[in-house]
Amino acid sequence: MTDLFARTQAEFYRHRGDFLQHELDACSRSIEVASTMWLKGDRKIAERALAEGQAGYAGLQRMMSDPAQTRRLSIKVKQELTGKMKALGARLEALQRSRT
Repeated sequence: MTDLFARTQAEFYRHRGDFLQHELDACSRSIEVASTMWLKGDRKIAERALAEGQAGYAGLQRMMSDPAQTRRLSIKVKQELTGKMKALGARLEALQRSRT
């Protein structure tokens, strides 16, 4: 019985890393849409996509800075997510600068 519990718990924590990765991917897509729409001149859609990307990024920052959310993630997953978040943050900043 405890073996089943341990396997189930490990699977749950593995999926937490997957969830954070999917959330990061969604933010990245929103920022890409914002960039594309900005270049095409569709300011309304670009602003909306940018707002979605910013909100998602802020949520990811909160989750990644909360030890309760990340304590069971492997070091490798934490490092990958942190690196990707830094790159996403740089893209977000660049897009915000280019729109002014």
